[in-house]
Amino acid sequence: MSGRRETGFTLLEMLVAAMLTVMLALIVGRSWGNISNALGDCTARTRAAQELRLTLSSLSRDLGSTLAFTPLDDGRVLLCLDGGDLPDGLAQWAEPDEVVEYVLRNGQLIRRLVHDGQEFLVAKGVDAFAVRSLANGRTLELTIRVRYGDILRETELTWSQP
Repeated sequence: MSGRRETGFTLLEMLVAAMLTVMLALIVGRSWGNISNALGDCTARTRAAQELRLTLSSLSRDLGSTLAFTPLDDGRVLLCLDGGDLPDGLAQWAEPDEVVEYVLRNGQLIRRLVHDGQEFLVAKGVDAFAVRSLANGRTLELTIRVRYGDILRETELTWSQP
């Protein structure tokens, strides 16, 4: 041979490059997994908060014009809303007042108009809806629990008759 050197990588250089590539891939993979988990957790938290906000908004709107309530044993509640052209401030539980039922069915909180049976979806992911009349019989306590994945949000709403 005439002093000519072969160009290229040695076996040792190739092994070192392969190991560095594998280590880099592991680091990127773990980082991607952590970011993905954090994003999923953030999405679940946002969804749970949104569903709870929708529930509280609907209940607050109805409770604002509620004259009377009747909690039922199976976690349902009936609300009598003053209605008609000339609201009289008396709970009649019939026309012209509007009777609204809130019921939990298959993880969905449903708002049902009793007089015509129309149903409206209030929120999804509702894990529990508990209704309780407090000792004086004029105060209603509602406990709402929303679950998305591992995220659980719960709130209590207390309303007293005027």
